[in-house]
Amino acid sequence: MPSSPPNTDAILNQVIADKYRVERVLGSGGMGRVYAATQLDVGRSVALKVLHPELAPNPLVVKRFLRESKATARIEHPNTVRLYDFGEDAAGRIFLAMELVEGRTLSDELRATGPLPIDRLVRIGGQIAAGLAAAHAEGVVHRDLKPSNLMLCTRHDLRDHVKVLDFGIAHFADPSDTGDGERLTQTGMVMGTPEFMAPEQVVPGPVDARADLYALGCVLFLLSTGRVPFRGKSAVSTMYAHVTDPAPSPRSLRADLPLWFDALVLQLLEKSPGQRPDSALAVIEALEHGASLPDGAPPSAPVPQPARELRTPGVYVSVGLVVAIIALALTACVLVGALVSGHE
Repeated sequence: MPSSPPNTDAILNQVIADKYRVERVLGSGGMGRVYAATQLDVGRSVALKVLHPELAPNPLVVKRFLRESKATARIEHPNTVRLYDFGEDAAGRIFLAMELVEGRTLSDELRATGPLPIDRLVRIGGQIAAGLAAAHAEGVVHRDLKPSNLMLCTRHDLRDHVKVLDFGIAHFADPSDTGDGERLTQTGMVMGTPEFMAPEQVVPGPVDARADLYALGCVLFLLSTGRVPFRGKSAVSTMYAHVTDPAPSPRSLRADLPLWFDALVLQLLEKSPGQRPDSALAVIEALEHGASLPDGAPPSAPVPQPARELRTPGVYVSVGLVVAIIALALTACVLVGALVSGHE
């Protein structure tokens, strides 16, 4: 969840949909603001996500926002956030009511503790993969997995319980599952966070569950080394680094990491989806197997290697360069048009 803004908001202390009393701001993102609220009829604390009012007139945005409710409602797992309710109230406010998770994000944890030891990496990484496996089993691809969307909390007196949050730009593997017969992502639209985007999200094309595995590789790289694998001078240069640049080895930044962990992260960060682990369950198996190995054990194929795809990293590079050239050309046209208009 994004960092919390100040608790100054027009709907604080108001009642939404005649049943949710808004109490404080938890965070804000591109589509909505999240509040701590109380469900009055049962006295339950909830996280209430309300669509930004300026976005409500856009039917495409509303459909995308409500898609989060469909995505989250289909997933029931201890490592994913539960959805209680969604809808629109009499004032036209569109909302989701979800489980309120008390804890701190992995972003906050990393800032507080620095890179994590291998036992925590295995424990946390396995739970993230478990939450993704539950989503993928329902045909849902998260598409924006990152530390600020991963919450650490205490459950049954056990620390480091992970909750995967925010399916706000989730994608249904079967487009018909959106239930409205429309594609809610426009052709060519880039969705995600630059530091955690798979190459196939940068160069628009088919996106499946393996994009989430790539993002998991970025998350594990960050948690183990304290930095993301790719960071350019701008969002665009960061995205195209995912497409063009070889992934660095985590062990090149932190020599005490086990060889098997280094190999697993590098496999997750393969440019071609076909070279990554074939499922989140395979990642869980690799983490559990690696944790049982003695120190210094060789990285002997920690994850079953799927068959190679026809799409290769080279294809991503060439298409990415074409898209970059087109983007620059369009920018130049806009600038020229602006100059011409200014002289008319």
